[in-house]
Amino acid sequence: MSLYRFGTALAVGALVSTTAFAQPPGGGFGFGRGNQPLTVATVPADALGKELKLSEEVQKKVAAIQKSVQDKAQAAMQELRDGGGFNQEAIQELQKTSLANGKKAETEILALLTDDQKKALPEVLKTLQMLQTLGIPMQLNGDLKLTAEQTKALAERAAVVQKERAAVTKQIQEAMASQDMDRVRELAQGMRGTGGGDAKALAILTSEQKAMVEKYIKDHPRPQGRRGGGN
Repeated sequence: MSLYRFGTALAVGALVSTTAFAQPPGGGFGFGRGNQPLTVATVPADALGKELKLSEEVQKKVAAIQKSVQDKAQAAMQELRDGGGFNQEAIQELQKTSLANGKKAETEILALLTDDQKKALPEVLKTLQMLQTLGIPMQLNGDLKLTAEQTKALAERAAVVQKERAAVTKQIQEAMASQDMDRVRELAQGMRGTGGGDAKALAILTSEQKAMVEKYIKDHPRPQGRRGGGN
């Protein structure tokens, strides 16, 4: 693959992960380390169900809507790859379609929620966003029973991590502009991480809480080759 094709492929991958619909929401675990805001269409259905106390029937409907959007995004990406259509116009069209599908999914999912669940949603998304940024599985939020002090410390750490990743993203864009693909690969690999939680964030947890996180990550490994969404 030429430097142009490689760089453009990375850009397309970043584009789809930016809309956050390329990775199955149900496989997120909180490993997604990007700075993109979570929505009801991108939070893992099981985590959303647990936080909002969704019925089993509603949770299944949410998961089905999310999977539909994910499948469409993957199909569009594959079509782009097969057709060799790595050009600005095709990428912009893919972005437009992905955003439209995502908004439609959000509307459909919100229609399934009660008024009380909708009211609770902003705070839920804020908390899960923090955990995602730090690589802590979203599904453990309630089980961890974080104290107010821990939540504050984790939020502060998440803000630092987001700034650091934004800076690295800018460096990747600059490296791609100069076609320094070795640098792009180096920076991208650093953003992928190892699949575990942020070390400084884990240090805020008690030994029992940290053990819960490590066990969950061990029991739910990411499929080979998949990066956390949003990177």
